[in-house]
Amino acid sequence: MSPAVPWPVLLLASRRALAWRALAGTGVAALGLAALATVLPPAGAAQLPGLALLVLGCGLGATADDPTAALTAATPVTARRRLAARAVLALPVSAVTVGGVALLAAAGGVPPTAELVRSWVVLAVLALGAGAAGSRYGLPGALSATVLLGVVLVLQTTLPEAVRQAWPWDSTVERVVLGLLLAAVLLAGATRDPAARSLRSGAPGRRRARPRAAACRSAGRRSAASARRG
Repeated sequence: MSPAVPWPVLLLASRRALAWRALAGTGVAALGLAALATVLPPAGAAQLPGLALLVLGCGLGATADDPTAALTAATPVTARRRLAARAVLALPVSAVTVGGVALLAAAGGVPPTAELVRSWVVLAVLALGAGAAGSRYGLPGALSATVLLGVVLVLQTTLPEAVRQAWPWDSTVERVVLGLLLAAVLLAGATRDPAARSLRSGAPGRRRARPRAAACRSAGRRSAASARRG
C-alpha cells in the first residue's frame, strides 16, 4: 500500500488538472458576499448566504473542465473517473469556503442552519452535473453551471406560490431528492463512454467474436478431421 499523500502536496500536483483559478475566484466572491452581512440591515443580510452558495456552485461547474484530456486520451481512465478525481479535490475546498461563509454570516447576525448545508450539497452536485454536460459539448463548465443555477433561481423567485408549493416539490426533502436526481441524470449522461456500448454489443458490421470455449471446440474438431484425413 502506498503511503498517504499530504493534502498540500496533492493540491499542488493538481494545479494543471483542475481549474483552481475559477474555484478561487468564486470562493473569494462568495466570502465577500457573506462579509456584507456585517454592514447590511438584517432583511438584506439574510439573503447573502444563499447568494454566496450560488456563486460557489457556479465555480464548482469549472471542475468538469478537463485540461488534461489530450494527455489522458490514450489511457484506460474514463472521463467519469477523471471527473470524480477532480471532484474529490474541489469539494473539500468548497466545503471549507462554505464554513467561512457561515462564520461571516453569523458575525453579521445571520446564524447558520442545516438548510445552508443542504443547499450547498444540492447546488454542488447540480453544478457538477451541469458543468459535465456543458463540457461534453465544448462549453465551459462554469458557464453551464451558471446557466442552470440561474434558471433555478429565476424559477424560484418568479413562479407563483401555488406552483412552488405543488407536489412533488412541496417540501424541503422532496426538493433535495429532485435536485439530486437531476444531478445524477446529468452526470450519468455527460460522463458515459461512447465506446462502451459498441464494445458490449460488438462493432457494427463485424461478426461478434465467438466465446473462447466454442473456439477451442472448433479447433479441436478441425485437428481431429485433419488427423483422420492423414
